[in-house]
Amino acid sequence: RILEVIELKELIMLLIEASHRSNEVVSNEVVLPRAGGESEITIIAVAKTLRDKNNHLMGVVTVLRDVTREKEINRMKANFLSTVSHELRTPLTSILSTYELLLQGSLGELNDDQYEFITLSKGQGEFLDIDIQPELPKILADEHKITRLFKNLLSNAVKFTEHGSIQLHIRRVQEGIQISVQDSGIGIPSEYFDKIFEKFFQVDSTSTREFGGSGAGLAICKAIVLAHHGRIWVESELNKGTRFHVILPFTPYNHSEGSA
Repeated sequence: RILEVIELKELIMLLIEASHRSNEVVSNEVVLPRAGGESEITIIAVAKTLRDKNNHLMGVVTVLRDVTREKEINRMKANFLSTVSHELRTPLTSILSTYELLLQGSLGELNDDQYEFITLSKGQGEFLDIDIQPELPKILADEHKITRLFKNLLSNAVKFTEHGSIQLHIRRVQEGIQISVQDSGIGIPSEYFDKIFEKFFQVDSTSTREFGGSGAGLAICKAIVLAHHGRIWVESELNKGTRFHVILPFTPYNHSEGSA
């Protein structure tokens, strides 16, 4: 009769499992729909059988505990930590820029020991090729956010290119200014082209997990581009490289949408 009352499959399976396990406590996490379908409730269901002195099954005691709030707090904590870790990339990028100035001698001559240390600290040593069309028209934009856009796209290219080159192209097109960042890294499967711009999404594969990161960078890029009424998309081929394209149109920047 109980199967006629309980419609949730997970609870039914929990009761069946408990009834087959003598004196054992079984538990499972169950997601329940809220009335109206706006959101879901997460509960922990714990079940244990009741038996008489002859070990005959009398019933199953089930306790349900609502852990929806706990789940939400854990999600918020994970998002916060991911965002903080992503923000640390900005000062690290500044440090790398200082290394470049030191190597070029812009900050004075280096002695042999200093030069050796700075050279080793550069690590991967990718080659950056910059191609900017001359006499580009000016556009109305948030300087801080566009700088962040460049940093995120370039740091993403560096992260996934162990050995090879990175190219930055900026030119005028009919819609506005087009920015392209191309690398010769591991590439992205085509089924993830749309998902990679979702907040904290990461391609779930061994080759990408080893590079770390929170998955927030491209979502931030998308938010910045949309705030400028632009568009962003990706082209990629596995094991050959990736190219991100951004077009910033000749339209006013919307400050109300510019938070990222």
